[in-house]
Amino acid sequence: MFDELSTGQKRLVLIARALASKAPLLLIDEPTSNLDLGNKYRVIHTLRRIVNERRVTVIAAGHDIDLALASDWVVALKDGEVMAMGAPDDIINGKVLSELYGVDVEVFDVDGHRLVYVRDDFGKSHH
Repeated sequence: MFDELSTGQKRLVLIARALASKAPLLLIDEPTSNLDLGNKYRVIHTLRRIVNERRVTVIAAGHDIDLALASDWVVALKDGEVMAMGAPDDIINGKVLSELYGVDVEVFDVDGHRLVYVRDDFGKSHH
């Protein structure tokens, strides 16, 4: 039955299993990959809730900027080296993201939310 699930559904099952363990520390890799927008935010919200309510430490590796923004601490790695680390408000900025990903990135604060804007070589933008 597990084999019949989509990749995103399998990801949700594995996250639920990890959360059910009630371990004081969770190490998770790419917890929001292959998830649709709604499930991505449900996972981020659930992880924040268990950190706050159950005092669980969550260490997540990933490329999801939204997950990084919801974190208490961010470590940006480039070529296996620590490029920057600190609070998301200090790390998630245009300078760091542009260097990290090799594209022109701007980060805007709008109504208390951070928006990441990527400018491509042809003058078109992608969100």
